Amino acid sequence: MIKTITTAQVRNICEDLLPNWETERKNIQVSGRDMYSIIKIKKELEKKLGEIQETVATLAEQSGGERQDNGSYKIPPEKIEDLNNELAAFSDEEVEIEYTPIKIKNDDVLPPVLMDCLFDFIDME
Repeated sequence: MIKTITTAQVRNICEDLLPNWETERKNIQVSGRDMYSIIKIKKELEKKLGEIQETVATLAEQSGGERQDNGSYKIPPEKIEDLNNELAAFSDEEVEIEYTPIKIKNDDVLPPVLMDCLFDFIDME
């Protein structure tokens, strides 16, 4: 299946999913097929997030931004408004996520924090 979501949605999902993945993945109890689907969705989201981060960095550099030691960019004050407008437009751009729906059965266990992150990719059986 293909799900179309905005770049802002990808960032929001990843901001919740990735920090919780290491601690919560051991609590997942689903079929091997569904675990494969979960991992594949996670990898696809990570890939899209990397592409988004590259685009944001490029926009910052094109605005005269200088990369700081902490990875952020210092943008010239006169360029901030234009960059913010570009970033706002970019956050509304849509990307396609290819995935196989995660089929959750009554006896399956998916920690709530992960279920919330992956909600749009889940089919309840």
